[in-house]
Amino acid sequence: MTSPEMQRGQSTVEYACVIAFCVLLLVMPGADGSVPIVDLANALKGYYNAYAYALSFSSTIAPL
Repeated sequence: MTSPEMQRGQSTVEYACVIAFCVLLLVMPGADGSVPIVDLANALKGYYNAYAYALSFSSTIAPL
C-alpha cells in the first residue's frame, strides 16, 4: 500500500509535468514562426481595446 504522503507527492509531480508541457507548447514557435503566447497576448489586447472603445461611447453605466 502507498501512504497518503506518497500519493500527494505523485500528484504534485504529475501536475508539474502537465504544466511544464503546456508552457512548452505556448512558448515554442509554430510551423509559421509565430509564438502562440504572443498571439494570445495580442488577441487579448485587441479585444480589450475594442471593449474600451465601445465603453467610451456610453455616457452612463446603468442598466436599462
